[in-house]
Amino acid sequence: MSWSYSRYGLWKQCPRKYKFRVIDKLTEPPMTEGPAMRGIEIHKMFEDYLLGNVAELSNEFNYYTDFLNDLKKVNAWPEIKLAVDKDWNEVDWDSEDMWFRCILDALTLHGSEKAVIYDWKTGKEYPEHIHQREIYACAVNSIYPDVYEIDCYHVYLDSKSVTHTVFHRDQIPALQVKWEKNVQQMFEDTWFPANPSWLCRYCHFRKENLGPCEF
Repeated sequence: MSWSYSRYGLWKQCPRKYKFRVIDKLTEPPMTEGPAMRGIEIHKMFEDYLLGNVAELSNEFNYYTDFLNDLKKVNAWPEIKLAVDKDWNEVDWDSEDMWFRCILDALTLHGSEKAVIYDWKTGKEYPEHIHQREIYACAVNSIYPDVYEIDCYHVYLDSKSVTHTVFHRDQIPALQVKWEKNVQQMFEDTWFPANPSWLCRYCHFRKENLGPCEF
């Protein structure tokens, strides 16, 4: 009964695929190419640059060099793992009490008043990304409860655009209740209906692929 933003997003996209992957634990071929693999490689490059493991970004993304240098100056932490229990208390990543966990692409703290979260996106901008910003703000508040302001940025690397939401500490309790209710629907799902769409063409479990799905 644990979750992440990607797991919840998978259930919203197609409960049947969620069942195959999360509950039935059916295997899928490892990613070796395509958009998902490209995203993983770019995230690793940004992490390595912030850590000083590489001296420069690829030509495709050197546009972000100055931006990442500014993050270095404020001691940005890349790839931060956060985990909380059902009461939104911090726990170890692999704790038996872990209820929600996430990895922040970058996090900066500005004294005890402000935290800033950055999430790199290599795909398109979607309205539902606000949900991810809400959840991440809740998680950061659990780890740093004294912080008053939490700024959440989605940086769309290909389009060179940004979406940004500012959350304040007094908003967090209502957001936590909202997401507790949202994920409870996922946990209580026993039917897992298929949700056929254009995304089926990318699904390993589709009928055409000799998978277990009827679509």
